[in-house]
Amino acid sequence: MMLSFRQSRNAEGDNARIGFWSLKSVPLARHPRGFPKTVATVLVFGLFVVVLLWFGFSVNYATTRDVYFTVAIAHVLGEAPFLMRML
Repeated sequence: MMLSFRQSRNAEGDNARIGFWSLKSVPLARHPRGFPKTVATVLVFGLFVVVLLWFGFSVNYATTRDVYFTVAIAHVLGEAPFLMRML
């Protein structure tokens, strides 16, 4: 018998739609020795950065694009040695 998306269940028995948006669905946040406050803070900070980028792109697209790609390139350059080490 096939279940619809609303009726489907994940491994823990919670509704799949609710579990996707729940902070308790993140293993590091729900583990007794995890960091639930840190995970929540990182998610809120990420949301703040997204809203800031939306605002920046709507006000001055060219400058925000340059800042965004500068950070992205710095991230790639910082990550490259670790990726090369994996080879």
